[in-house]
Amino acid sequence: MSDPVDYFDHVNFNTRHYPKYSHVIETFPGKDQPDTIVRICRCWQSRRFPYCDDTHKLLAEMGDDVGPFVALMKSEKTKRNVIKIQQPLGNNNGSYAVPKSFVSSSKVVALATLSTFALGYALNRKFGFTKNSISSDAKFATT
Repeated sequence: MSDPVDYFDHVNFNTRHYPKYSHVIETFPGKDQPDTIVRICRCWQSRRFPYCDDTHKLLAEMGDDVGPFVALMKSEKTKRNVIKIQQPLGNNNGSYAVPKSFVSSSKVVALATLSTFALGYALNRKFGFTKNSISSDAKFATT
């Protein structure tokens, strides 16, 4: 076993001899209660195992960057705990802000697209291109 990877299965990171499996059961916060953050230890060095007590910060100073698993449990949103936007944003949508320069340029693009469509429609009507005429021309071109 000269390769360090060969030792990986034989190294025991659980130096404090905690149980190999820990079941963590947390309840979601009720209505109108703040969100709950649960931090689960992954470095096996926490004194409150399986919960993290920031022991991994000492390990990070030594070059080991194992941090906790962080679970954010959100409460059910009600009228009391949802922040509402007090003033409308710059566009009519109300959900996100769009700069006015984008709004005016998008109107120009929409008008250009509509005018191109109208020109194509007029040319099609004048020259009478239809699906059948194009496919029949293609048959003659291939033979």
